[in-house]
Amino acid sequence: SNKQSKRLSVAFDSAEMKLDFQVLGTDTGDTTPCFMIQCENKRYLINCGEGTQRFCTEHKMRMSKIDAIFLTRLSWHQTGGIPGMILSIADTGVRKMAIVGPPHTTALMHSTRYFVYRPDFLMTTVDATSDRFGPINPEPAEFCFQDEHLRVVPIILSLRPADEDL
Repeated sequence: SNKQSKRLSVAFDSAEMKLDFQVLGTDTGDTTPCFMIQCENKRYLINCGEGTQRFCTEHKMRMSKIDAIFLTRLSWHQTGGIPGMILSIADTGVRKMAIVGPPHTTALMHSTRYFVYRPDFLMTTVDATSDRFGPINPEPAEFCFQDEHLRVVPIILSLRPADEDL
């Protein structure tokens, strides 16, 4: 059977910038939720589960244009494709990338250092941790990532126990 994959793409045009948002994967048997944001000549990947690299290759999406990977959680569904993605991106000649995620992102990436190693590749990691981001002070004092097109502010969500009286 001819398996056809569909991509949802939403573009925003303004006088200042064009923004393209693509859904690369949903929670199916062979992909996990993953999104790509493209602004001008920069691309940002949100989550990189197992199968993301294959999806990008099959749909001729240039992984070498990805400037940063943002993680919503540290679970296999969000991080399983990162080692292969980094190796593929580094092998195209890209020399640096940022990975931004929740607490312990740096430790996770540090644990891959022996099998995801390229001598000329600089990986910067950011753990989006701060007591400033929360219900007591909802106004963020700093960005966890910023470049000429994008500023990222972490919004920490936590589940509270269900109210038993409801």
